[in-house]
Amino acid sequence: MIRTPQWKLCVYPRRGARQLFEVARDPNELHDRSGDPTMASKIGELENQLARWLAEHGEPRGGGAGGG
Repeated sequence: MIRTPQWKLCVYPRRGARQLFEVARDPNELHDRSGDPTMASKIGELENQLARWLAEHGEPRGGGAGGG
């Protein structure tokens, strides 16, 4: 999972799933935007940020980003 002031991306590798929320406008995370084709670029950007963080800090104990 990665969060910025505007976005939150949850990645579930075991399920091959993810969720994207625009937390600045949807603080209760009611509207998953991951299926919106216009969000592909934002998802890619956040996935790259998450990959960089994991490369620097390692995988979390327990088996991977987002569990799942």
